[in-house]
Amino acid sequence: MADRVARKLPLRHPAENPTFILMVVLNFAILGVLIDFLTSTALIPPALRGTNWETTWRAVAGAIILVAPAILVVRQVQRASIRGTAVRLSRTQFPDLYASVDDFAATLGVKPCRISQ
Repeated sequence: MADRVARKLPLRHPAENPTFILMVVLNFAILGVLIDFLTSTALIPPALRGTNWETTWRAVAGAIILVAPAILVVRQVQRASIRGTAVRLSRTQFPDLYASVDDFAATLGVKPCRISQ
């Protein structure tokens, strides 16, 4: 039993690690370009430098940098919400689980919450 646990699980696909590394490098390259855009005026047309449009362009570039992490955080929060991940367990499938919940509720002196099916 201990030998099976100690073994390293195989990858889902042989290209998984190189693809992950490539994506990390690509993300850092994109982030570097966006940060460079924020710190330099090379990509802003000369006619717009020193105007409010330059500020607007920089604000948009900053927003682009923050949008991807914000989307990931929102998605993970949605996945972690109780409504999205609740699983109904049948009393007949898991009688020991229900018994332990009932015992714990009795110890606390509360009535266990049941979701109607």
